[in-house]
Amino acid sequence: MTRKHDRQWYIPQGARRVSHNHSSAVAYVYETAGKLYAVAFSGKAQKPAWHYRFKTNEDRAGRVTSFFESVARHEAAKIEQRQKVKQAGRGLVVGDILRASWGYEQTNVDFYQVTALIGSSMVEIRRIAGESEETGYMSGQCVPVPDRFIGEAARHKASEGTVKLASYCWARRMKPAAIIGTKPVFSASYWSSYA
Repeated sequence: MTRKHDRQWYIPQGARRVSHNHSSAVAYVYETAGKLYAVAFSGKAQKPAWHYRFKTNEDRAGRVTSFFESVARHEAAKIEQRQKVKQAGRGLVVGDILRASWGYEQTNVDFYQVTALIGSSMVEIRRIAGESEETGYMSGQCVPVPDRFIGEAARHKASEGTVKLASYCWARRMKPAAIIGTKPVFSASYWSSYA
C-alpha cells in the first residue's frame, strides 16, 4: 500500500514561507549545508510544482517570482474562461435541434430537440427522428425531423449550445442551412454502419 504525503511532508523544517498576493502560489525557501533551495506549490496541490537547488539568491528569487507570475496568469485565464461560459449561458432556446455523432468503427448520428429551459443552465431535450438515405456501401446521409419525437424527455446541463449526453457523446446545436417559410432546413450528416 502506497502512502500519500501531504504538503507538509515536502516542506523542510525551518523553511521560510513566501506567498503571492495575486495567486494561490506559495514557495518555501531554505538552506542546507550552505546550498540554496526552494520548493513551490500552487492551488491546493499537495505535491510540489517544483523543488530545486540554486547557485545564487538572485536565481532563486527570479525562479520564485517567475513561478508566481505564471500561476497568477493561469488562474486569471481560468476565471476569465468561467465568466465567458457564464455570460454565454446555455446558448440554446426551445425548439433548437442538436446533433450527436458517436461511434468507434462506425459513425452513429442521433438528433435531439430542446423542449424546455430549466433554471439558468439546464435544458430538457427529447430524441427526434431522422430521415436517412444510403448513398454508399453501408453509409449515407441523414437529416433531423423536428417535432417527431421518439424518445423520453431528459434533463442535461447545457453550455454554449452543447449538451454532454455521455462520456463519449456530446450533442451540439445545429444551425439551419436555410429557412423555407417558417421551417428550418438542415444540412445532411454523414453516417456509416459496419455491423
